[in-house]
Amino acid sequence: MSTTSTISEGALASWDAARGFGFIRQADGSRLFAHASVFAGGALPQPGDTVQYRRGSGRDGRPQASWAQVKTAPLDSARCKGVLQHWDDARGFGFIDAEDGQSLFVHVSAFPVSPRRPLPGDEVYYKAGHNEQGKPVAVWASYATLPGLHVLASLKPGRRPRPWPALVMVLMLAALWLVGRVASWVPAAYGLLSILLFLAYGRDKYAAQRQKWRTPESTLHMLAVLGGWPGAALAQYVFNHKSTKPAFRRYYWLSVALNVAGLAWLAGHGLLTAANFG
Repeated sequence: MSTTSTISEGALASWDAARGFGFIRQADGSRLFAHASVFAGGALPQPGDTVQYRRGSGRDGRPQASWAQVKTAPLDSARCKGVLQHWDDARGFGFIDAEDGQSLFVHVSAFPVSPRRPLPGDEVYYKAGHNEQGKPVAVWASYATLPGLHVLASLKPGRRPRPWPALVMVLMLAALWLVGRVASWVPAAYGLLSILLFLAYGRDKYAAQRQKWRTPESTLHMLAVLGGWPGAALAQYVFNHKSTKPAFRRYYWLSVALNVAGLAWLAGHGLLTAANFG
């Protein structure tokens, strides 16, 4: 395992005691895998704890914590309680009404991975902190009615969606072009739209981490239907973005099916050959 000497600080977003691992929410909003074996002195953390850590990489080259230690007291002495009064699920953020009457910004990444998204009216425990701009935010949050919620196994390192469908599509387009079923501009159009959608995912990930204006999901789906979905598949793997939200994943695969079905129909009827555009 390779390691950097710089010590960083973050909040433990989630912890699965049964499996012995969790995720640290870093200053930029991203999550970093941490195994129980890297915590100094054998003192294991609880969700919401502030931890100091060093970044490293595992055998597969993926980033993870190579060393960590708990900085704060356990959760029960540090957490506050409030109610999620406002929630924009499309943009992934909302506001917690605290017991002292204050309203605190919270991003979806502050919640532990769970079978459902936050909803207005949810009672939550949270830990207050500051983002990179110094603004007060909730750096960790958890449903008060689901205190023992475990991390889903689907988010363990190495289980994010692989971009194999994109590779299959590239090979299929190359085969169709070689046998003359599609004109050369068809693969070129897929390539251009894929680049645009890849960049759109990257920008949306950047905006989500910095609580800025997000790209509407409808725009991402529209570009996918038009032919940019291979770029989306690659972006979901590279940025680990939009890869776990069930509703988004359903619409994403629907856009893939519609695009592939449309391409098959047009190519099957000879409507995309060079002769039709000459």
